[in-house]
Formats: sequence, structure tokens, C-alpha cells
Amino acid sequence: MKLEVKIKNNVETLVDLKTVITESNFDAVLDAVNMLTGEIYNSLPTYKFVGPDPVEDLTPIPESVPVPDEPDDSDDSDDCQTYTGFVHLKCKHCGAVKSFCSREGISEFRCKECGGDTPLYHLVKIEYTCPECGRKHWYWTNETALDFVMQCFDCGTDIPVTYSEETNSYVGGTENV
Repeated sequence: MKLEVKIKNNVETLVDLKTVITESNFDAVLDAVNMLTGEIYNSLPTYKFVGPDPVEDLTPIPESVPVPDEPDDSDDSDDCQTYTGFVHLKCKHCGAVKSFCSREGISEFRCKECGGDTPLYHLVKIEYTCPECGRKHWYWTNETALDFVMQCFDCGTDIPVTYSEETNSYVGGTENV
């Protein structure tokens, strides 16, 4: 019997069963329907996927922003870079975060919470346009989380920013849309 005929016969049987369903025979009818739909499913042809295993081809998602190894502590001054302008920095000792504008070049960040010094190197750019006030800002950051929330410098609105691997930078606000 061809597949189309078998499916048609089973569908007609299901239609006939629909008219005789009552509360007393509901379970028996349900079993018959499950049996018929199982037969239809089992009679369908099966196909084998030919090609590379899609699971093996997936690129792993990084847990944090890729950052080059920290420079050797023996000579921090040569490895650090100098940054000016807006910075959003995280203390490597206690995790406290501070955003500010550095008018003079800085190569390390002294935390006001714990007093620890964090050398600055390979900072990543943050760019966002605040959805509340419309101002556009650029920062340098040493954050390594894939996404985090910072406040707009002008109005204080929370701005979620996300790391973009394509541009090696963070984008947020209306830039993130």
C-alpha cells in the first residue's frame, strides 16, 4: 500500500472516530488515535543527515573579553600605556569600578576603596548613545565581562553595554540596537 493511501485511510478513520467520542469511551478512542498517528509517523520515510556534525562546527562563546596576558610585574612602567579622556576602570584587587575623565595621561589606576594600583594596558573602547538624553560618549575600559551596566555621564541613566568581538569594543544604548 502506498504511503499516501495509508495516510488517507488513517485520516478517514480518525474523522469517523471523531463522531463517536463520548465521556465513557474517551480513553479507548484516545488510544486508537495515538495508535493511528503512531502508524502514520512510523510509515514516514527517514532521512539521514549527511555532512559535518553541526555541534562540532560551533565556535565556543567566550566567557569574557579576550585580553592579552598581563605584563610581567618586574617592570610595569615599560608595559603600561597612557590613556586620556573618559575611562571606566575596574580595580584588579577589590573589583570596585570608577568612571571619570582623565585630562592628564594615566598609566595606572589607584583605587579609592582599597588603595591598590591597577596598571593600564590594552584597554578596550566603549561607545554608547544614551537613549534618555541622546548624548554620545566614548570611554576606555579594562572590564573583561561580556556585558555590564554603566551610567550615562550626563544624566545618570543605566546603559547596558555589550562586547562586540567584531570591533573589539563595547557598544551600548542606541548603538547596541
